[in-house]
Amino acid sequence: MKKKITDLISKSRIALDEIRTGTEDDFGADLDSELRQSLTLAADELLQEAPVGKLLPQRVIAFTNGDSDYDAIRTEYSDGHGSLVIPDDFLLLYELRLRSWQGTVRTLLEPGSNEAQMQQSRWTRGTPQKPKAMLETDEKGQRVITYWTAGRYSPTRAQNMQSVYDHFVEKFTYIPRSSVTTDTDKTEWLNVALTDDCEKNLIYRALSLVLITKKETELASTVRGLSNF
Repeated sequence: MKKKITDLISKSRIALDEIRTGTEDDFGADLDSELRQSLTLAADELLQEAPVGKLLPQRVIAFTNGDSDYDAIRTEYSDGHGSLVIPDDFLLLYELRLRSWQGTVRTLLEPGSNEAQMQQSRWTRGTPQKPKAMLETDEKGQRVITYWTAGRYSPTRAQNMQSVYDHFVEKFTYIPRSSVTTDTDKTEWLNVALTDDCEKNLIYRALSLVLITKKETELASTVRGLSNF
């Protein structure tokens, strides 16, 4: 979804007038700037709540020698686990799959959780049949997805027999955080990895955030309900 911020602000003002019918407009001259800020905050909130069918995943591109070559962002370890550097705008993992896996990772482990601690042991860590992964920061200060563990190389596709494990990344897609871009004519656009039919969700969520700052808690709660999927 790519929308003009001025259009979103105008639609938000109209929706606010409908919600607060008969109430004097006492929000002040800064309402537009408050709405602008709330729209970006609301966008990231919705990205973390939206059902899969409403999300627009983006593929991680890090080509070096050809299609689907992730050598530039991948680190392999001798025990079969590995890590992938994530893009700067990474918000959520959508799908991670190695060629040697029988399963797909869609949810990342929480650092410090019991399940994350289990990955330290070869007996309890993820497997190619049930892979596990976690978002963390590596020794270089880079945000990476660490996964456990790659599967063994198959004799039918042994491109790298110097390694025991096949770390080839078959698919790596993610949901980027919302962003604001500006055209040469200074038109601002809000870019959100949601389908176009989520515009009303975005407007109502932004209004709920504004209403909270105005101490209209009950109305904010009602409006937030209108933004849910």
